[in-house]
Amino acid sequence: MLRSVLRIASSQCSSLLFSSRIAATPASLKIQNYSTSEEKVEESSEKTASPENVWSEADFGQTFPNKDTASMLINDVPFCELPIIHIKATSNNTILSVTDHKGVVMYSETCGTVGFRNVKKGTNIAAQAAAISIAQKLARGKGIRVVRINVKGFGAGRLASMTGFKMAGVTMVSITDSTKLPHCGNKPKRKRRI
Repeated sequence: MLRSVLRIASSQCSSLLFSSRIAATPASLKIQNYSTSEEKVEESSEKTASPENVWSEADFGQTFPNKDTASMLINDVPFCELPIIHIKATSNNTILSVTDHKGVVMYSETCGTVGFRNVKKGTNIAAQAAAISIAQKLARGKGIRVVRINVKGFGAGRLASMTGFKMAGVTMVSITDSTKLPHCGNKPKRKRRI
């Protein structure tokens, strides 16, 4: 499970960018940094660890967000213009929706629309089947293979849906956990008197 929420505050987007067992960056994925002037394009592999960039890919084997994350080019598409897959994992169902970078919904899928009913909708197998189904729609309809992921909730389909996307050949370059946690919360029930 994703335990921490790391966000970068940028004028264009905020997201958690890393490579892990689930979101493995394949060798065919071309990541570049671009600036406003078109003449300066540099490969991210040419970067070396500097004192201000303490967390680097060479140190941990993971890429952490920094101030240049919003301006990265991934397969010649800016990072902030990649489509976003929203995963809402509740205890009873898992809802998947694919939006473009502006928030317009392209595809939507739930465990119920795949064919699971009643209690079976809340299982991890149902979430994985829904993820594979929506990934196939993405590949056939739009030709999308590189996405960002936004996860919300603590349901069983949280990690299983990401595994389904990986099985279907979708490359996840960013995973953001936006689960809302109460800081103070509601008033608890009164203590039982015996």
